[in-house]
Amino acid sequence: MANGTANSPATAGGTGGGGAIVDLLKRFWLPLILVVVAIIFIVQNREKVSVNFLFLSISSWQWLIYTIIALCGLIAGWILGRNSAKRKAAKG
Repeated sequence: MANGTANSPATAGGTGGGGAIVDLLKRFWLPLILVVVAIIFIVQNREKVSVNFLFLSISSWQWLIYTIIALCGLIAGWILGRNSAKRKAAKG
């Protein structure tokens, strides 16, 4: 391609503008499925419950507790992934 469009984002997926979405789905299909399942699980659990941890006792809706736990897991995964990327960059 003499005009320099061979490596453009629109042609990288091979299907024009929709290629980026297909590439994203191919790369992140498992996390997307897990997020959808987590959202369905959270929405279906709307009862009020009491959670005891060490000396804390919290009474709240299940969906709120599950959302907080999911966010804590997301943050922990992000931190661990960031540290792993830093270690890889330092090695190579």
